Amino acid sequence: MKAEEYKKLASAKQVTEEVTLPSGAVFKMRVAPIQNWVQTGVLPASLTYKMQVVAQAKAPEEAAQIVIETFTEEDYVAQQTLSRKLLEFCCVEPKISVGGDDPDALQPEDITPDDFQFLSKWVWSGGKAGESLETFRKQPRKRAVGRSNGAAVQH
Repeated sequence: MKAEEYKKLASAKQVTEEVTLPSGAVFKMRVAPIQNWVQTGVLPASLTYKMQVVAQAKAPEEAAQIVIETFTEEDYVAQQTLSRKLLEFCCVEPKISVGGDDPDALQPEDITPDDFQFLSKWVWSGGKAGESLETFRKQPRKRAVGRSNGAAVQH
C-alpha cells in the first residue's frame, strides 16, 4: 500500500463534526491524535508534563504563576508550534494554513478574534470546546521568558 492510499483510508475513518463558531460560521473539525504526537515527540514530553501541572491548577491565577515559574522560552516556542499544528490538523473545512500559500485555506489573520479563541479552545480541549485545560488557556497578564540559568524575565 502506498502512503497516499493509506492517508485516504485513514482520513475516511476519522470522525469529524460540525462546530458552530461564535460568528455563526460552521467548521468541520476533527480531534487531533495527541497520543500519537506524544509518542513520536511532536509534543515534547517536558512540555506535556508542564501542561498537565498547569491544567491541574485550582485557579487561573495559580496556573499563570506555574507558567511564569516553570515555562522556558523553548516551552513557549514548542507550545506555539503545537498550537499551529493543532489548528491545521483539526480544521478540516475550511482548512487553516499558518503561513502557507494555499488559496483555499484561511490564515489566522482571516479569522475573527472570537472565532480564533473558540477554535483554540476547541483544539486544545480535544474537541470539548473548552471543558478541559481551561486553566492552561488563561493567559497571565505578564509573560515570562525563561533564561538558560532558570531565571524568568517578565514581559
